[in-house]
Amino acid sequence: MAELNGTAQPISAGKHLVVVELNGGTAKLEIKVDELDFQDVLNTTGAALFPADAQEIFTFGQCQLKATLTGAAKVSINQAD
Repeated sequence: MAELNGTAQPISAGKHLVVVELNGGTAKLEIKVDELDFQDVLNTTGAALFPADAQEIFTFGQCQLKATLTGAAKVSINQAD
C-alpha cells in the first residue's frame, strides 16, 4: 500500500482501497484531474473529513490524489481490481 500525504501522487484508473487511520488526527482526500484545481473527495458520510478510521473502495479515473493530514493520521491506498 502506498501512503498519501500532502504531495500529489499519480493514481491509475480503476478501483482503489483507501484506508484511513486517524490516530487522534484528521484526514481529508483531494483529487485533481487534468489541469483542474484539487477538489475534495467525499467519503460515504458525504463529508470531506473522515469522521473515524475507515476502509472505503473508490473508483477513480487517471488522476492525482493527495491527503491533508493533522496529528498522527495516515492514509494508504492500494489498487483493488
